Amino acid sequence: MQIGKGENFSPEYLTVNPAGTVPSLVSPSLETPLTDSRDILLFLDRSKTSRGKLYPSADEAGLKAKVDQLIEHIHSDPLSTNILLFLARDESELNANKDFGRHNFLQGRQSALEKYHDQVPNHSFYPGKKRENGSVHGAYVTEDKKALEEFFGMSNAAYDGLIKGLETLDTMLVLPYAAGEDVTAADFHIVPWLGHALMAVNESDIHNLDSLEAHLQKSSPSFKIGAKTRAWWAKANSIPSVKEFYPKPH
Repeated sequence: MQIGKGENFSPEYLTVNPAGTVPSLVSPSLETPLTDSRDILLFLDRSKTSRGKLYPSADEAGLKAKVDQLIEHIHSDPLSTNILLFLARDESELNANKDFGRHNFLQGRQSALEKYHDQVPNHSFYPGKKRENGSVHGAYVTEDKKALEEFFGMSNAAYDGLIKGLETLDTMLVLPYAAGEDVTAADFHIVPWLGHALMAVNESDIHNLDSLEAHLQKSSPSFKIGAKTRAWWAKANSIPSVKEFYPKPH
């Protein structure tokens, strides 16, 4: 079974971060574009001249450490929302993903990667991204039963890591906001993550965490979204900008 132009499906290439677009920001004050959401938010915050910055100052070492810790955790590989979007723990889940058209998304992305790689053949970005995306898409179209079983096994392992990551996040939250009494950059990194996770499990109500909990209980029946996470989510959804930009999961 072929993926794109000769990329064979191989479970050894399975990744929870299949290739996709990345955010980017250009500015006359930047030598090169910023392509990581962490760098972009930090740049925008440091560019503000008004009060109310989201990143603690250098003399708030304890708070800064907590904010940095939360941001790094939510961006860690075990918490990739691509696990929820594209991986499948068994054949029924794979078929459900197909029903939602997720294999078409992966194929479209693969075609785009092939196209742009042909245009810029020496660019270092494309070979790895083609392989990563193609390996996941390959699981959706392969007829190799052994390869599928390996894909399901790797998906289950990824889900186990995601669950542990959520449990760890609950212990890290300080409340009432993610890092304490005030809204910080940590809140604005975790909100999009959780909003995207809800969308990935086909939840339409931004306030409802139960569908995500139920989805993860397939891997761990005793799993519960922590009380601190639920309290933080309710508080985060009261932030005016969150209410404006997240009327529903996306």
